Amino acid sequence: MEMRSPLLQSHAEQEAVSARKPHSKLSRAVIVAACLCACVGLAVLYVASASPKQDNIPDVSLSSVLLNDMMDVQESFLPDESDVALQLLAQPALASCLGDGQLPVDQMARLSEKEKLALFIKGRCLPVVLIPGVLASRLRIEIDCPTLRDKSPAAFESCGWNACEGKGFKKSVPNKEYDVWVPDEFAPLSVVGVRHRNCWVNLFKLHLNDSTGTVQFTDTPGVKISPYGLTPETKQYSNCGTSGTDGLNPDHLPFRNKQLQVFRFVSQALLSRGYQAGVTMFNLPYDWRREVQSTNVQLAMEKQIRLAYRLTGKKVLVVGHSMGNLNALYTLNRMSQADKDLMIHRFLAVNPPFLGAHEVVYKGINGIPAAVGLGFGLDVPAQRDVFHNLGSVLELLPKNSFEIHRDAAWLQQVRQRLALESELMLLDADSARKRWQELVDNDNVPLPWFPNALAQCSNKAAFDKRDPRCFLPFVDYATHPFLEIVDEPIQWDQASVNAIVKRGVFNHDTNKTFELYSRIAKNELNQVNNPNVAMDVVYMAHVPTRNQERFTSDPAIVDADGQPPSPVELVSEVGDGSVTATSALFAGIKWAHEYIHKTNPNAKEVMLVEYCSSFDSTAVPYKFNGPFKGMLCECSAGGYFDHTGSSCNHRNILRDPKFVEYVVDSSFVADTSVPLVQGAPEVLPDKALWYLNTECPVLDKSIPVDIEEILRRARAAADV
Repeated sequence: MEMRSPLLQSHAEQEAVSARKPHSKLSRAVIVAACLCACVGLAVLYVASASPKQDNIPDVSLSSVLLNDMMDVQESFLPDESDVALQLLAQPALASCLGDGQLPVDQMARLSEKEKLALFIKGRCLPVVLIPGVLASRLRIEIDCPTLRDKSPAAFESCGWNACEGKGFKKSVPNKEYDVWVPDEFAPLSVVGVRHRNCWVNLFKLHLNDSTGTVQFTDTPGVKISPYGLTPETKQYSNCGTSGTDGLNPDHLPFRNKQLQVFRFVSQALLSRGYQAGVTMFNLPYDWRREVQSTNVQLAMEKQIRLAYRLTGKKVLVVGHSMGNLNALYTLNRMSQADKDLMIHRFLAVNPPFLGAHEVVYKGINGIPAAVGLGFGLDVPAQRDVFHNLGSVLELLPKNSFEIHRDAAWLQQVRQRLALESELMLLDADSARKRWQELVDNDNVPLPWFPNALAQCSNKAAFDKRDPRCFLPFVDYATHPFLEIVDEPIQWDQASVNAIVKRGVFNHDTNKTFELYSRIAKNELNQVNNPNVAMDVVYMAHVPTRNQERFTSDPAIVDADGQPPSPVELVSEVGDGSVTATSALFAGIKWAHEYIHKTNPNAKEVMLVEYCSSFDSTAVPYKFNGPFKGMLCECSAGGYFDHTGSSCNHRNILRDPKFVEYVVDSSFVADTSVPLVQGAPEVLPDKALWYLNTECPVLDKSIPVDIEEILRRARAAADV
């Protein structure tokens, strides 16, 4: 019998496999529960018709609605098959990454793992590492019932459990595992339940712990939370991390919410072209609740890069989204320059919050009132309880990078450019053109490598929040506070952020929180040090994105119901709806300046890529024609997205066919004069490659960054 790893199967076969995943054990129970709910719902509606005071009963998609509110995306449950462009990308006629690229896709199934890898090495594609952002890895919880019952009795009882073994009408025993992000609607951990609404909060949130002498976040005693695919019940379905990053939808649902599918479309497009999970394509799920230093990303990412290079002899394309870019940057800045020059082809940083994300400030203070209704869902105090106990929230607080680089030459040029654009906005068209030409003739244009300010960078008809001219979408945070509390401006400097943390705005255990935050603030990400690899910084500049809120009372003080005061004013700039353009561009402009002006001998070329921009948008990815280019998006061309531009936002970019195509094109080096294989690839038998896919040693925390050890284990598995 031919042995094939799950992610070497066709898309149709993968869909069939999902029916056998651990959630299917609950499928019949779920169906029965759904039927019961429907019957109860009809009865309630009947009663409601006679009694107008009764609340309406929400439908079974409420948890997805709640989740969408938490993730700031629009709800959609259309089947994948309706998305023609994405379907075509996922089902090409030819396996373009294998050999000469002419192998029909339907013939890939006849290849052994070893044969496919050999053809990939001969082809023009590069290995790829995919790193998702915050909220975007699927998480699983393991329950140690006796420990949870004895050491966390309140949490245990909040889930409705009263025993750890036995059966009977009066006994409620927890399963060994549950999906915790996103939880099943019918599980005790459901975020939309009424009876056990605090169960998810009590088990999911982290706790400040200083028992070791150092403050750190730990799980609730009796539970362990890990990415999907790294637990006993889900390991066989891991596909070496792909199941943990492809999407957040529960397996038993007959439909998928596309906004929750994360890297699914990118993964499908790569796999259909000849990639192999755990061998040439590496997805990196992680516990996004934690700060960068406490995730498994640094260890896993470096192992993935080194293994990919060892197996193929090719450099690696790294693709990060959102907070995944902070994890990637942290890892790259700890690799030696020699290793990066040898093994990294390019780093594609998509919507990177290099200066933090004000959304965490807003939600950490205000919660999401829209996510609660009719007595269902998590109320604001419960949401704040979770937000205030996440290391990732502290990681994404405003960074003092403006303070650190306030006198840098490149930042002075940015300020000069902003002043010039303010001047141009006051002039009529002819006068503006003359003024610009005068500066060009005198070689006095600030940031001359950025496009002509009067050129068109976007379609005014589609994006009314983005000036169609190529003005720099940047705000000088040195003069723009991120909070104002009772007329006191809170600036983007370390002393101000420290004061807010100490004030208890983000956690009432201020001493422990501040100790942990102080350690996070020293992890060098504030410095935005150049990773010294070629890269694209993909950002957006057409969606209103919060960057400041103003309060007339202290947000650290809540009322008797645990409700914080509401901000009296919200201030926005352009961005992607979650990350401002300034937060993404700050580091990119710095790194581009270092490369252009040779102020950093190891700096590599940097392209600033504006998503939903028509400027030079036909340029081939990675062909360096200058530090700026545009990328088209479907919402500006009609079709998949709407025409307002708001649908092309922070997370929806991952399901835009234009973006998926951009990643696919970026992984392909068309210039045959450029040799891709630099060393002698490691030759492994089929069973060893199967081991790399199914056991996924690159995600095993117990295995250090030792590729020889990983290869030894793979060969040993082949000998069994």
